[in-house]
Amino acid sequence: MAKTFLRHLLQKASLKIQQRISHDPQIFQGVPRQILAHYLQVDPSYCLIHPHDELPDSVVDAFESDLELYLTGTPLSRLRQCREFWSLPFHLSEATLDPRPETEHVVEVALARLSHVATENKSPFILDLGTGSGCILLSLLHEMPNALGIGVDLSWDALDTARLNARELGLFTRTDWVQSFWGKALKGPFSLIVSNPPYISGPQMKQLSPVVSTFDPYLALYGGSDGLEAYEEILASAPSLLDHKGTLVVEIGYTQAKDVTKLFNLHGFQDIQVHQDLELRDRVISGKLPE
Repeated sequence: MAKTFLRHLLQKASLKIQQRISHDPQIFQGVPRQILAHYLQVDPSYCLIHPHDELPDSVVDAFESDLELYLTGTPLSRLRQCREFWSLPFHLSEATLDPRPETEHVVEVALARLSHVATENKSPFILDLGTGSGCILLSLLHEMPNALGIGVDLSWDALDTARLNARELGLFTRTDWVQSFWGKALKGPFSLIVSNPPYISGPQMKQLSPVVSTFDPYLALYGGSDGLEAYEEILASAPSLLDHKGTLVVEIGYTQAKDVTKLFNLHGFQDIQVHQDLELRDRVISGKLPE
């Protein structure tokens, strides 16, 4: 086979993008560098600095295959099986949700709610229900060096991915990972429970974009006919799992604040707050048990 140089491969990819993407193809011109950098195990900027590198046939073949997948709808994060969250790298798998930027608000709210723990010199014990890739729990542990945590998921494959992320982030010794239907296999007391549960209702499932419905696991999306089944399970068990001043923080769909707030009230939570995302949509609800 003829030699393939880095610059020529990227030029060919750029031309293909211009031919296949009619709407503002310039936005996507950085994608080939990211795909190639993944296979070369370098930063994408390397591709700009070393245009004359000769590439192995195996890299060229994998690159061209992934570029075609991307152009036919596969998200870049699924091609790389990796997503940055809270400025940390997280491996993904078919069993895990691809975490969205708005889920970082769960981390922000949880840290703010636990700010008193740092002043009291205590070690928070955190439970993450429906942990998936472990991104919420591990981000919290990254920010709180004295905290410990348990991640729970119904999927063994998701737990394997979360364990891998914990090891690679140097947080494995501060975590445990449990297969369970929400909190049924757990005993407290925990300082904090966090969750980004499935909250898509039956009618909404039919309206999901193909990217979401194809690549995110059904188990992490479908929240029952009304989208509230997971919240009902979590709120029913949370009071027995939290300590006497424990905090619960959950992500919600932007139309669910009223219904989920009712569940917080029903199960005895106080200081219930609805937190909005950057688009000013209701995104997170938090509350704490009475002292």
